[in-house]
Amino acid sequence: MKKADFQLMVEHCLAAQPNEACGLLAGKDGQVEKVYLTTNIKASPFRYEVDPEELVAILEEINSKAQELLGIFHSHPGGRAYPSPEDVRLAFYPGARYVIIGLDPELEVRAFWIKEGRVADEDLFLV
Repeated sequence: MKKADFQLMVEHCLAAQPNEACGLLAGKDGQVEKVYLTTNIKASPFRYEVDPEELVAILEEINSKAQELLGIFHSHPGGRAYPSPEDVRLAFYPGARYVIIGLDPELEVRAFWIKEGRVADEDLFLV
């Protein structure tokens, strides 16, 4: 992930406080080419849901560019960067990394694979 993309993602999460922020990461060959900042229709500090109309439009754009959905990110404004039980339950894209931006007690960004209820750490590289 490029440093500018990383910064964009973090700034989106900081601006959404006290609520969770969310977005999508798209690209090719495991390299992020675009960060999509999305609307959290839950407007909650404890949950997120990408606006369904935005989600459909973004997935269509990703497909039209022959890219793939590489990741889904969201923030934990009041906690650490680790998937909550709700995050695990709602992990519907097993081929995507789940990036969590923890904002309390300090900024922490971590990536995970979540498949069939299991969580595994994934490296997140900045270029």
